[in-house]
Amino acid sequence: MGLETCERGLVETMGIVMTVLSIVHSPGCQMTQKIFAKSPEPDRRDIEDCIAWLSFHRIWGTLRPETIAAIASSLNLLRADSDTTIYQQDTYPKGLYLLKWGTVEIYRASPVGHTHIIYRNAGELFGHISIGAGEDTDNYRSGAKTISCSEIWFLPRDRFEDLKTEHPDINNAINTLLAQDLLRFSQRLAQEQARIQGLQPYVRPLSLNETIIGQSKPSQKLAKQVKQAAGDLKPVFLQGPSGSGKTFIAGLIHRQSGLKDRPFAEIDCAQLPLDGAGAVNTDILFGQYDGLQGAIALLERGTLAINNIQLLTRGDRDRLAHYLKTGHIIPNAPVEMQPQVIEQSSATLSVRLILTSPKKIPLSDIDAHSLKLFTLPQRKADIPAFAHHFLDKFCREQGRPPYNSIKPTCDGYSAMTIPATSAN
Repeated sequence: MGLETCERGLVETMGIVMTVLSIVHSPGCQMTQKIFAKSPEPDRRDIEDCIAWLSFHRIWGTLRPETIAAIASSLNLLRADSDTTIYQQDTYPKGLYLLKWGTVEIYRASPVGHTHIIYRNAGELFGHISIGAGEDTDNYRSGAKTISCSEIWFLPRDRFEDLKTEHPDINNAINTLLAQDLLRFSQRLAQEQARIQGLQPYVRPLSLNETIIGQSKPSQKLAKQVKQAAGDLKPVFLQGPSGSGKTFIAGLIHRQSGLKDRPFAEIDCAQLPLDGAGAVNTDILFGQYDGLQGAIALLERGTLAINNIQLLTRGDRDRLAHYLKTGHIIPNAPVEMQPQVIEQSSATLSVRLILTSPKKIPLSDIDAHSLKLFTLPQRKADIPAFAHHFLDKFCREQGRPPYNSIKPTCDGYSAMTIPATSAN
Protein backbone atom coordinates (compact mmCIF):
# COMPACT_ATOMS: atom_id res chain seq x y z
CA MET A 1 0.00 0.00 0.00
CA GLY A 2 2.88 2.40 0.82
CA LEU A 3 4.50 1.62 -2.52
CA GLU A 4 1.30 2.35 -4.39
CA THR A 5 0.95 5.65 -2.58
CA CYS A 6 4.53 6.60 -3.40
CA GLU A 7 4.17 5.71 -7.04
CA ARG A 8 1.00 7.75 -7.33
CA GLY A 9 2.82 10.73 -5.82
CA LEU A 10 5.73 10.36 -8.18
CA VAL A 11 3.50 10.23 -11.21
CA GLU A 12 1.69 13.39 -10.14
CA THR A 13 4.96 15.19 -9.56
CA MET A 14 6.34 14.19 -12.92
CA GLY A 15 3.07 15.26 -14.44
CA ILE A 16 3.60 18.69 -12.97
CA VAL A 17 7.11 18.74 -14.32
CA MET A 18 5.86 17.87 -17.79
CA THR A 19 3.20 20.52 -17.67
CA VAL A 20 5.73 23.11 -16.63
CA LEU A 21 8.05 22.14 -19.44
CA SER A 22 5.29 22.37 -21.98
CA ILE A 23 4.20 25.76 -20.59
CA VAL A 24 7.39 27.63 -19.82
CA HIS A 25 10.04 25.52 -21.54
CA SER A 26 12.56 26.09 -18.76
CA PRO A 27 13.28 22.87 -16.91
CA GLY A 28 16.84 21.99 -17.48
CA CYS A 29 20.37 22.92 -16.63
CA GLN A 30 23.80 23.02 -18.04
CA MET A 31 25.99 20.17 -16.82
CA THR A 32 29.37 18.82 -17.75
CA GLN A 33 31.59 15.99 -16.62
CA LYS A 34 33.98 18.62 -15.21
CA ILE A 35 31.34 19.84 -12.76
CA PHE A 36 29.55 16.67 -11.71
CA ALA A 37 30.75 13.28 -10.62
CA LYS A 38 28.26 11.20 -12.54
CA SER A 39 27.40 7.80 -11.14
CA PRO A 40 27.44 4.64 -13.26
CA GLU A 41 24.22 3.55 -14.92
CA PRO A 42 21.77 2.56 -12.14
CA ASP A 43 21.42 -1.13 -11.45
CA ARG A 44 18.35 -2.90 -10.08
CA ARG A 45 19.21 -2.10 -6.49
CA ASP A 46 19.73 1.59 -7.27
CA ILE A 47 16.35 1.74 -8.97
CA GLU A 48 14.67 0.00 -6.04
CA ASP A 49 16.26 2.46 -3.62
CA CYS A 50 15.04 5.34 -5.77
CA ILE A 51 11.52 3.89 -5.87
CA ALA A 52 11.50 3.61 -2.09
CA TRP A 53 12.73 7.18 -1.70
CA LEU A 54 10.15 8.57 -4.11
CA SER A 55 7.36 6.52 -2.55
CA PHE A 56 7.73 8.22 0.82
CA HIS A 57 7.73 11.72 -0.62
CA ARG A 58 4.65 13.82 0.15
CA ILE A 59 3.97 14.54 -3.55
CA TRP A 60 5.89 11.93 -5.51
CA GLY A 61 4.43 9.28 -3.26
CA THR A 62 0.92 10.01 -4.55
CA LEU A 63 1.78 8.77 -8.06
CA ARG A 64 0.89 5.35 -9.37
CA PRO A 65 3.48 2.57 -8.74
CA GLU A 66 4.21 2.10 -12.42
CA THR A 67 4.84 5.83 -12.84
CA ILE A 68 7.24 5.91 -9.91
CA ALA A 69 9.09 2.92 -11.34
CA ALA A 70 9.35 4.55 -14.76
CA ILE A 71 10.73 7.74 -13.27
CA ALA A 72 13.21 5.90 -11.04
CA SER A 73 14.64 3.99 -13.99
CA SER A 74 15.07 7.26 -15.95
CA LEU A 75 16.94 9.33 -13.37
CA ASN A 76 20.71 9.89 -13.46
CA LEU A 77 22.41 10.52 -10.14
CA LEU A 78 24.79 13.50 -10.05
CA ARG A 79 27.14 14.30 -7.18
CA ALA A 80 28.31 17.86 -6.62
CA ASP A 81 30.58 19.59 -4.12
CA SER A 82 29.61 22.75 -2.33
CA ASP A 83 29.51 25.92 -4.47
CA THR A 84 29.08 23.98 -7.72
CA THR A 85 27.19 25.67 -10.57
CA ILE A 86 24.39 23.40 -11.75
CA TYR A 87 23.06 25.69 -14.44
CA GLN A 88 23.46 29.33 -15.32
CA GLN A 89 20.96 32.02 -16.09
CA ASP A 90 20.16 32.42 -19.81
CA THR A 91 21.23 28.87 -20.70
CA TYR A 92 19.02 26.46 -22.59
CA PRO A 93 17.12 24.03 -20.33
CA LYS A 94 18.17 20.39 -20.75
CA GLY A 95 16.18 18.61 -18.08
CA LEU A 96 14.75 18.51 -14.57
CA TYR A 97 16.53 18.19 -11.24
CA LEU A 98 15.29 16.46 -8.11
CA LEU A 99 17.39 17.02 -5.00
CA LYS A 100 18.05 13.74 -3.18
CA TRP A 101 19.95 15.43 -0.37
CA GLY A 102 21.86 18.65 0.19
CA THR A 103 20.94 22.29 -0.46
CA VAL A 104 20.72 24.22 -3.73
CA GLU A 105 20.25 27.96 -4.12
CA ILE A 106 18.23 29.46 -6.95
CA TYR A 107 19.48 32.97 -7.72
CA ARG A 108 19.27 35.73 -10.32
CA ALA A 109 21.72 38.28 -11.63
CA SER A 110 20.61 41.84 -10.83
CA PRO A 111 22.04 45.37 -10.76
CA VAL A 112 23.30 44.69 -7.21
CA GLY A 113 24.93 41.32 -7.95
CA HIS A 114 23.71 37.76 -7.51
CA THR A 115 20.47 37.87 -5.55
CA HIS A 116 18.94 35.01 -3.66
CA ILE A 117 15.53 33.75 -4.80
CA ILE A 118 14.90 30.50 -2.93
CA TYR A 119 16.62 27.45 -1.45
CA ARG A 120 15.87 23.93 -2.60
CA ASN A 121 16.16 21.15 -0.05
CA ALA A 122 15.93 17.33 -0.13
CA GLY A 123 12.93 16.09 -2.09
CA GLU A 124 12.34 19.35 -3.97
CA LEU A 125 12.29 19.84 -7.72
CA PHE A 126 14.06 22.61 -9.57
CA GLY A 127 14.81 23.53 -13.16
CA HIS A 128 11.14 23.34 -13.99
CA ILE A 129 10.08 26.95 -14.00
CA SER A 130 11.40 30.14 -15.54
CA ILE A 131 11.87 32.93 -13.00
CA GLY A 132 11.61 36.49 -14.22
CA ALA A 133 9.53 39.08 -15.98
CA GLY A 134 9.24 40.07 -19.60
CA GLU A 135 8.73 38.15 -22.78
CA ASP A 136 8.66 34.38 -22.97
CA THR A 137 12.00 32.75 -23.51
CA ASP A 138 13.35 29.26 -23.96
CA ASN A 139 16.38 30.12 -21.86
CA TYR A 140 16.47 29.66 -18.13
CA ARG A 141 15.73 32.88 -16.25
CA SER A 142 17.70 32.03 -13.11
CA GLY A 143 20.82 30.18 -12.00
CA ALA A 144 21.31 27.32 -9.53
CA LYS A 145 24.29 26.26 -7.46
CA THR A 146 24.90 23.97 -4.51
CA ILE A 147 25.28 25.43 -1.02
CA SER A 148 26.50 22.13 0.42
CA CYS A 149 27.68 18.79 -0.95
CA SER A 150 24.65 17.35 -2.71
CA GLU A 151 23.28 14.41 -4.64
CA ILE A 152 20.86 15.31 -7.41
CA TRP A 153 18.75 13.17 -9.70
CA PHE A 154 18.66 14.49 -13.24
CA LEU A 155 15.91 13.70 -15.74
CA PRO A 156 16.86 14.59 -19.35
CA ARG A 157 14.32 16.67 -21.20
CA ASP A 158 13.78 14.15 -24.01
CA ARG A 159 13.09 11.37 -21.53
CA PHE A 160 10.78 13.67 -19.63
CA GLU A 161 8.74 14.28 -22.77
CA ASP A 162 8.45 10.54 -23.28
CA LEU A 163 7.31 10.01 -19.68
CA LYS A 164 4.72 12.73 -20.05
CA THR A 165 3.17 10.83 -22.93
CA GLU A 166 3.48 7.39 -21.32
CA HIS A 167 2.30 8.47 -17.85
CA PRO A 168 0.03 11.55 -18.12
CA ASP A 169 -0.77 11.45 -14.38
CA ILE A 170 2.63 13.08 -13.81
CA ASN A 171 1.04 16.39 -14.83
CA ASN A 172 -0.95 16.55 -11.59
CA ALA A 173 2.19 16.54 -9.44
CA ILE A 174 3.99 19.07 -11.61
CA ASN A 175 1.01 21.40 -11.59
CA THR A 176 0.90 21.25 -7.79
CA LEU A 177 4.58 22.14 -7.53
CA LEU A 178 4.27 24.85 -10.17
CA ALA A 179 1.37 26.55 -8.37
CA GLN A 180 3.36 26.62 -5.11
CA ASP A 181 6.51 27.92 -6.77
CA LEU A 182 4.85 30.63 -8.83
CA LEU A 183 3.39 32.15 -5.67
CA ARG A 184 6.70 32.06 -3.80
CA PHE A 185 8.66 33.33 -6.79
CA SER A 186 6.31 36.23 -7.48
CA GLN A 187 6.46 37.31 -3.83
CA ARG A 188 10.24 37.06 -3.82
CA LEU A 189 10.59 39.05 -7.05
CA ALA A 190 8.45 41.84 -5.60
CA GLN A 191 10.71 41.93 -2.54
CA GLU A 192 13.75 41.88 -4.79
CA GLN A 193 12.63 44.96 -6.68
CA ALA A 194 12.28 46.91 -3.43
CA ARG A 195 15.65 45.57 -2.28
CA ILE A 196 17.42 46.74 -5.45
CA GLN A 197 15.93 50.23 -5.15
CA GLY A 198 17.05 50.49 -1.52
CA LEU A 199 20.58 49.23 -2.15
CA GLN A 200 21.55 50.92 -5.42
CA PRO A 201 22.85 54.17 -3.85
CA TYR A 202 25.33 52.17 -1.77
CA VAL A 203 26.45 49.33 -4.04
CA ARG A 204 29.97 49.84 -5.37
CA PRO A 205 31.43 48.37 -8.57
CA LEU A 206 34.65 46.41 -8.15
CA SER A 207 37.57 46.22 -10.55
CA LEU A 208 38.50 42.66 -11.44
CA ASN A 209 42.15 43.46 -12.14
CA GLU A 210 43.19 45.79 -9.31
CA THR A 211 45.71 44.41 -6.81
CA ILE A 212 47.91 45.79 -4.06
CA ILE A 213 50.62 47.84 -5.76
CA GLY A 214 54.28 47.58 -4.81
CA GLN A 215 56.68 45.01 -3.39
CA SER A 216 57.83 46.77 -0.23
CA LYS A 217 57.67 44.85 3.05
CA PRO A 218 54.57 46.78 4.21
CA SER A 219 52.83 45.99 0.89
CA GLN A 220 53.73 42.30 1.11
CA LYS A 221 52.46 42.16 4.69
CA LEU A 222 49.20 43.84 3.66
CA ALA A 223 48.72 41.42 0.75
CA LYS A 224 49.16 38.50 3.16
CA GLN A 225 46.62 39.96 5.59
CA VAL A 226 44.09 40.52 2.80
CA LYS A 227 44.47 36.90 1.69
CA GLN A 228 43.91 35.68 5.24
CA ALA A 229 40.84 37.88 5.69
CA ALA A 230 39.39 36.65 2.38
CA GLY A 231 39.76 33.03 3.50
CA ASP A 232 36.72 33.17 5.81
CA LEU A 233 33.73 35.40 6.51
CA LYS A 234 34.74 36.89 9.85
CA PRO A 235 34.22 40.63 10.25
CA VAL A 236 37.16 42.87 9.39
CA PHE A 237 38.41 45.93 11.27
CA LEU A 238 40.38 48.35 9.05
CA GLN A 239 42.32 51.16 10.70
CA GLY A 240 43.96 53.84 8.62
CA PRO A 241 44.02 57.59 7.95
CA SER A 242 42.00 59.27 5.23
CA GLY A 243 43.37 58.40 1.80
CA SER A 244 45.10 55.20 2.93
CA GLY A 245 42.91 53.01 0.69
CA LYS A 246 40.47 51.53 3.20
CA THR A 247 37.63 51.26 0.65
CA PHE A 248 39.96 49.67 -1.90
CA ILE A 249 41.19 47.07 0.62
CA ALA A 250 37.62 46.32 1.73
CA GLY A 251 36.60 45.74 -1.90
CA LEU A 252 39.67 43.59 -2.50
CA ILE A 253 38.83 41.37 0.49
CA HIS A 254 35.27 41.00 -0.78
CA ARG A 255 36.38 40.17 -4.33
CA GLN A 256 38.69 37.39 -3.10
CA SER A 257 36.20 35.92 -0.61
CA GLY A 258 33.40 33.40 -0.86
CA LEU A 259 30.98 36.35 -1.21
CA LYS A 260 32.56 37.61 -4.44
CA ASP A 261 29.37 37.00 -6.43
CA ARG A 262 27.29 38.93 -3.89
CA PRO A 263 26.84 42.70 -3.59
CA PHE A 264 29.54 44.91 -2.10
CA ALA A 265 28.09 48.05 -0.52
CA GLU A 266 29.64 50.98 1.32
CA ILE A 267 28.16 53.49 3.77
CA ASP A 268 30.13 56.40 5.23
CA CYS A 269 28.85 57.45 8.65
CA ALA A 270 30.34 60.90 8.01
CA GLN A 271 27.82 61.34 5.16
CA LEU A 272 24.72 60.29 7.11
CA PRO A 273 22.29 62.92 8.40
CA LEU A 274 22.22 63.88 12.08
CA ASP A 275 19.21 63.57 14.36
CA GLY A 276 17.85 66.28 16.64
CA ALA A 277 20.43 65.49 19.31
CA GLY A 278 23.32 65.80 16.88
CA ALA A 279 23.98 62.05 16.68
CA VAL A 280 24.31 60.13 13.41
CA ASN A 281 20.92 58.90 12.13
CA THR A 282 21.42 55.17 11.62
CA ASP A 283 18.11 54.25 9.98
CA ILE A 284 20.00 53.33 6.79
CA LEU A 285 22.11 50.85 8.77
CA PHE A 286 19.65 49.23 11.17
CA GLY A 287 16.27 50.09 9.69
CA GLN A 288 13.21 50.98 11.77
CA TYR A 289 11.06 48.81 13.98
CA ASP A 290 7.92 49.65 11.98
CA GLY A 291 9.13 48.02 8.76
CA LEU A 292 11.73 50.18 6.99
CA GLN A 293 14.69 47.90 6.27
CA GLY A 294 18.27 49.04 6.68
CA ALA A 295 21.18 48.23 4.39
CA ILE A 296 22.30 45.21 6.40
CA ALA A 297 18.89 43.55 6.12
CA LEU A 298 18.52 44.56 2.45
CA LEU A 299 21.86 42.98 1.55
CA GLU A 300 20.85 39.62 3.09
CA ARG A 301 24.13 38.09 1.91
CA GLY A 302 27.13 40.11 0.83
CA THR A 303 29.67 42.59 2.22
CA LEU A 304 28.98 45.98 3.76
CA ALA A 305 31.84 48.39 4.46
CA ILE A 306 30.90 50.92 7.15
CA ASN A 307 33.32 53.85 7.21
CA ASN A 308 34.08 56.15 10.14
CA ILE A 309 32.30 54.04 12.73
CA GLN A 310 33.98 56.11 15.44
CA LEU A 311 31.23 58.66 14.73
CA LEU A 312 28.49 56.27 15.93
CA THR A 313 27.15 56.45 19.46
CA ARG A 314 28.10 53.82 22.01
CA GLY A 315 24.61 52.35 21.72
CA ASP A 316 24.86 52.00 17.94
CA ARG A 317 28.28 50.38 18.22
CA ASP A 318 26.84 47.95 20.77
CA ARG A 319 24.13 47.02 18.26
CA LEU A 320 26.79 46.40 15.62
CA ALA A 321 28.58 44.13 18.09
CA HIS A 322 25.28 42.33 18.79
CA TYR A 323 24.85 41.66 15.06
CA LEU A 324 28.44 40.44 14.69
CA LYS A 325 27.91 37.97 17.52
CA THR A 326 24.38 36.76 16.70
CA GLY A 327 23.57 37.58 13.06
CA HIS A 328 20.44 39.44 14.22
CA ILE A 329 19.71 43.13 13.70
CA ILE A 330 18.11 45.32 16.37
CA PRO A 331 16.27 48.05 14.42
CA ASN A 332 15.86 51.64 15.54
CA ALA A 333 12.89 52.22 17.81
CA PRO A 334 11.61 54.78 20.33
CA VAL A 335 13.00 54.35 23.82
CA GLU A 336 9.73 52.92 25.16
CA MET A 337 9.68 50.30 22.37
CA GLN A 338 13.30 49.13 22.64
CA PRO A 339 12.79 46.29 25.18
CA GLN A 340 10.04 44.81 23.01
CA VAL A 341 12.12 45.18 19.82
CA ILE A 342 15.13 43.48 21.40
CA GLU A 343 13.00 40.51 22.48
CA GLN A 344 11.57 40.03 18.99
CA SER A 345 13.55 37.61 16.85
CA SER A 346 14.70 38.75 13.43
CA ALA A 347 15.94 36.78 10.44
CA THR A 348 19.52 35.54 10.66
CA LEU A 349 21.57 37.44 8.08
CA SER A 350 24.83 36.53 6.34
CA VAL A 351 26.21 40.00 5.67
CA ARG A 352 29.91 40.43 6.34
CA LEU A 353 30.79 43.76 7.90
CA ILE A 354 34.08 45.53 7.22
CA LEU A 355 34.35 48.39 9.72
CA THR A 356 36.80 51.21 9.07
CA SER A 357 38.11 54.03 11.21
CA PRO A 358 41.16 56.31 11.36
CA LYS A 359 41.57 55.20 14.97
CA LYS A 360 41.48 51.87 16.74
CA ILE A 361 38.07 50.22 16.24
CA PRO A 362 36.08 50.78 19.48
CA LEU A 363 34.67 47.22 19.64
CA SER A 364 35.85 44.39 21.85
CA ASP A 365 35.17 40.67 22.31
CA ILE A 366 34.63 40.23 18.55
CA ASP A 367 36.38 37.48 16.63
CA ALA A 368 37.58 39.54 13.67
CA HIS A 369 40.50 40.25 11.37
CA SER A 370 42.28 43.49 12.28
CA LEU A 371 44.29 45.30 9.61
CA LYS A 372 46.19 48.52 10.16
CA LEU A 373 46.92 50.24 6.87
CA PHE A 374 50.34 51.73 6.37
CA THR A 375 50.96 55.43 5.85
CA LEU A 376 52.67 56.86 2.78
CA PRO A 377 56.05 57.29 4.55
CA GLN A 378 55.96 53.60 5.45
CA ARG A 379 55.28 52.69 1.80
CA LYS A 380 57.65 55.25 0.27
CA ALA A 381 59.48 52.50 -1.61
CA ASP A 382 56.25 51.80 -3.54
CA ILE A 383 55.99 55.31 -5.04
CA PRO A 384 57.60 54.29 -8.39
CA ALA A 385 55.17 51.34 -8.67
CA PHE A 386 52.22 53.65 -7.91
CA ALA A 387 53.39 56.15 -10.51
CA HIS A 388 53.84 53.49 -13.20
CA HIS A 389 50.45 51.96 -12.41
CA PHE A 390 48.45 55.17 -12.68
CA LEU A 391 50.35 56.49 -15.69
CA ASP A 392 49.82 53.19 -17.52
CA LYS A 393 46.14 53.31 -16.61
CA PHE A 394 45.86 56.87 -17.87
CA CYS A 395 47.61 56.03 -21.14
CA ARG A 396 45.33 53.04 -21.74
CA GLU A 397 42.21 55.09 -21.12
CA GLN A 398 43.47 57.83 -23.46
CA GLY A 399 44.63 55.38 -26.12
CA ARG A 400 48.22 56.56 -25.81
CA PRO A 401 51.43 54.50 -25.84
CA PRO A 402 52.92 53.70 -22.41
CA TYR A 403 54.99 56.44 -20.78
CA ASN A 404 58.37 55.06 -19.71
CA SER A 405 60.43 58.17 -18.79
CA ILE A 406 59.46 58.26 -15.15
CA LYS A 407 62.23 56.61 -13.17
CA PRO A 408 64.35 59.72 -12.33
CA THR A 409 61.30 61.59 -11.02
CA CYS A 410 60.16 58.60 -8.96
CA ASP A 411 63.61 58.18 -7.46
CA GLY A 412 63.48 61.80 -6.39
CA TYR A 413 60.14 61.34 -4.64
CA SER A 414 61.34 58.15 -2.96
CA ALA A 415 64.21 60.07 -1.38
CA MET A 416 61.93 62.80 0.01
CA THR A 417 60.95 63.04 3.65
CA ILE A 418 57.16 62.75 3.70
CA PRO A 419 55.17 63.91 6.76
CA ALA A 420 53.48 61.02 8.58
CA THR A 421 50.14 62.79 8.24
CA SER A 422 50.26 62.93 4.43
CA ALA A 423 47.44 61.11 2.64
CA ASN A 424 48.05 58.89 -0.35
